[in-house]
Amino acid sequence: MLQADREQGFTIVELLIASALVVSALAGLAHLATLGAVRGRAARAAGPALTLAQSKLEELRALPWSYDSAGAPLSDPALAISPTNALTTDLSGWSDALDAFGRPVPADALHDTVYRRRWSIGRVDAADADTLLLHVCVLSPVAFASAGHGLPDACVSTIRARKP
Repeated sequence: MLQADREQGFTIVELLIASALVVSALAGLAHLATLGAVRGRAARAAGPALTLAQSKLEELRALPWSYDSAGAPLSDPALAISPTNALTTDLSGWSDALDAFGRPVPADALHDTVYRRRWSIGRVDAADADTLLLHVCVLSPVAFASAGHGLPDACVSTIRARKP
């Protein structure tokens, strides 16, 4: 005899499996949404930081670095070789604090700091005094605290050669 009068529906096992699949899919989507928000925040921080790094690099490139008419090297004192830790530590003459608009922050108002900009100047080759490596990095202490990775938001580099 067939059980034609048996009610059709889902068993508890089928409901548990379906629920597990739905929860797994929702967890995956939530993870993707969170990852997208983090990446979006990083991209918003990197744009202004890149602009600030490029502006400092152009400022360094504009400094005198050539030869005079007698053939003696000319060099601005700001193009002196930096200490090895210039990109990782705030050193006077190799870093500055900037507000949200990229303006310098005075030493007595460091609570207004939004960006820290550090730069280094080195030689490409120790034997070649006429070629410099200019490197500028900008990081946001606010982004640093939230991201927790300790990496700069933007870095730019260039090589500058002095020719006779």
